[in-house]
Amino acid sequence: MDKRININKFGKFYYKNFELGYSEIWRFLYQLDSNKVYTVIPLLSKNNRPDQPYIILSEQILVTNNSRAMLITKFIANKYENVIDLYDIKDLDNLNLVFKYKQININEP
Repeated sequence: MDKRININKFGKFYYKNFELGYSEIWRFLYQLDSNKVYTVIPLLSKNNRPDQPYIILSEQILVTNNSRAMLITKFIANKYENVIDLYDIKDLDNLNLVFKYKQININEP
């Protein structure tokens, strides 16, 4: 991102729980305001509670209503596989994908 752009990241985070899949991610993107930019942190959670331990799949991702759901799905699936390999976990089927997200404001200096 251009270093001259200042991103105002203040504001409340929201959580969206769903299964990993193209259609679920597409629906998430579709419901976002078409004139806004959002930051998303993909997490894996056992019980969908933000006050309980969870696994962060990646750093923040900037998304909009026009982001490509297939690209995001493939990215997250790759990170999901990395978690299995890195931590030698046999089964992640009982974990849920959670998007911790919020709207951001981009202000040019």
